Amino acid sequence: MNRGFPLRFHEDNSESVNYTAGSLPIRSVMSVQEDYPTLSVPNHWHNDFEFSYVTKGHMKYSVNGEIVELNEGDMIFVNSAQLHYGFWEKKETCEFLCVLFGLELLSSVPDSVISKLIGNSSPSYIIFRSSDIKDKTVIDKLTRLNSVCEQQKDGYELSAVTLCYETASSLFERCTGTFRELPENNRRLSELHAMIGFIQGHYTEKLSLEEISASGQVCRSKCFELFKEFVGKTPVDYLNEYRISKSIDLLKSSDMNVTEIAVRCGFGNSSYFAEVFRKYIGKSPRQFQQDSK
Repeated sequence: MNRGFPLRFHEDNSESVNYTAGSLPIRSVMSVQEDYPTLSVPNHWHNDFEFSYVTKGHMKYSVNGEIVELNEGDMIFVNSAQLHYGFWEKKETCEFLCVLFGLELLSSVPDSVISKLIGNSSPSYIIFRSSDIKDKTVIDKLTRLNSVCEQQKDGYELSAVTLCYETASSLFERCTGTFRELPENNRRLSELHAMIGFIQGHYTEKLSLEEISASGQVCRSKCFELFKEFVGKTPVDYLNEYRISKSIDLLKSSDMNVTEIAVRCGFGNSSYFAEVFRKYIGKSPRQFQQDSK
């Protein structure tokens, strides 16, 4: 099962998605809460459409700072270029399917149609409930897409692209004329996009609040305001949490020692790394590494 992936970034600071469907710009993976010891997926954004379908348990989801609850059988669609992440308030059993596909799959669709899917008049997210017949039809398309991409039988590309187009058609019915963001909110999100992209691209380095603020071309107080409003935490808390998430990948999969990982993830020294790690995970990095082997 394909789980976890390193984040890469485009020049606009959006995430470069690690696709899993051969030559197609589609990513489809099953995940469980245990894959995220911090109880949170890193807050990020990208230009792809994203769908998260809860197959067991429940989770919470933040989209541009708005929190929604997803129960078993619920699916959230997150529109292009929205800041989002899933999280939990406590350890529990949760399994979910995450599917993304790039807008380039819809290259034959006129720009006038695409703009109605992703423009300012479109919602930043949509909730689908399996208890609703029409919603379940869309959910079934995404689960079918996952199966097609996982099996990759001869000619699977035709079925996968067809399912993406059918899903986009269903989205079009729901995305037109339902919501309009204020231009001011768009500008604030653009500033935050830049700062989050800067952190995720430079987390291995020693970063100051001034550098983070400057990456979004805002002052320190505006930086704090944007992070608290849309991310729900301070810039430093976000930076530390992101560094911890990257250190977890190394503790699980590399032969590096704790000191090497601390430096690689931007903590500077192992004692500070251990202090922050214990705060988020509840055990020392060394103990976590031993438990993961």
